[in-house]
Amino acid sequence: MDESDVHLNPQLTKVWTMRGERFRVPSGGINKKVHIFGGLNYRTGRTRHIVTYRKRAVEFCQFIEELLHQYANDRLVLVMDNASYHKTKAVQDLLAKHNDRAQVFWLPKYSPELNYMDALWGYIKRTALNNHFFGNTQSLEKAIHRSFRWLNRKTRSALHISFTVNSLNNELYKTA
Repeated sequence: MDESDVHLNPQLTKVWTMRGERFRVPSGGINKKVHIFGGLNYRTGRTRHIVTYRKRAVEFCQFIEELLHQYANDRLVLVMDNASYHKTKAVQDLLAKHNDRAQVFWLPKYSPELNYMDALWGYIKRTALNNHFFGNTQSLEKAIHRSFRWLNRKTRSALHISFTVNSLNNELYKTA
C-alpha cells in the first residue's frame, strides 16, 4: 500500500505533434491536488484505492478500514513504507485492534523500488492523467477512478504492470 498526490495542473509527458506545431495544454493557474491511497493484492493483482482531499492519518485509517471491510474473510499483510502518518498513534491503535487480521511488514527506509504501488502511480500518471487539464478536482477524481477500473479490468493486471515497470527500471539502472 502507498499514497500519491495528483495535481490538477497536468503532468506533461512526451506527445506526438505535427512538425512545427506546439502541443498546448491549458492549466488552471492555481494548482490544486487530490490524494490517492492505494493497495495492491499480490494474490489477484487487483488494486483498491480511495481518493481524498487531505493526506493524514485519519484518511489513512479510513483506507485501512476499507481494506479490512473489503477483505473481511482474509488475513492481510500490509506492506508499508515509513511515512510519518503510518506510525501515528491512531494508525497503531487501529492496527492493534485488528492484529488478528492485519500484520504489517515495514519496508526499509528510502526504498521506493520495493514498493510496487510506486510503479503503479507512475504508470497511471504517465498514461491516464498526463497532458490533460481536467478543469476541477471532481473531474480529476473521476479520471482517477476510471483509470483504476480500467487497470482492474484488463488481463495485464496491476501486478503485471508493476513488475514490468520495475523490471524495466532495474534494466535501466544496470546500464547507468
